[in-house]
Amino acid sequence: MKAALAAALIAVALQAAPYQRIHIPVNEHPAIDSAAKILASKLRIPVTSSSPQPGDILLTTDRKAARNDGYSIVFQNGMATIRGARPRSLLYAAGDVEQWKSRTSGVFVREPSFAIRTASYDGSGSIAEYVAELGINILISRPNPSVVTLEHTLPEVFALLSPAEQARLKKARAEQARRNQLLVKEAHDADVPIYAFLYGNDPTGWSRSIYEAAIRAFPSMKGTPQPNS
Repeated sequence: MKAALAAALIAVALQAAPYQRIHIPVNEHPAIDSAAKILASKLRIPVTSSSPQPGDILLTTDRKAARNDGYSIVFQNGMATIRGARPRSLLYAAGDVEQWKSRTSGVFVREPSFAIRTASYDGSGSIAEYVAELGINILISRPNPSVVTLEHTLPEVFALLSPAEQARLKKARAEQARRNQLLVKEAHDADVPIYAFLYGNDPTGWSRSIYEAAIRAFPSMKGTPQPNS
């Protein structure tokens, strides 16, 4: 009896749910694929590329869908068709899902007021998820996205480092360069530019060993920190 009642309740819930699938065309931009996955996770429904049918949420791009990098959603014939002005616009729609998931008719339009919407990427989730939740269109990387060695720019300083320290810095630089390339690709796949956060002019923040070697090479460069500098 309990099993039958549970099955009946599930059937009613499924029948009442406005949408059952996320539909995306094949070979779409990676940002659209990410938007579909985010929606699928939040709504607990599958992603498909088969023929559209009632109950589907369709994701596509259309430059005339909205101003700037916004999106519009048309609710008609049992489907929700989301048209983004560009690929990242679909990520914004995925981030706004709570605002429109229960609608079944009419049109929902979201056109961001600010042309530049930026935030510092904290790395707590994927870039696509970060863009979807915050609605940003420019990313700033975390501090110190590279490793300074001075091997080619100030070789006389690099030469004063121990062989072990030289090897450590070169290995760290190569590894960080690899990570930066992956980060840039992930940002590209989310259809957002990413800029490096410049740490500043304090060389001790780059590498203490390089700073000490630079002082040995150029003794006159040593400054005196001020109380409020």
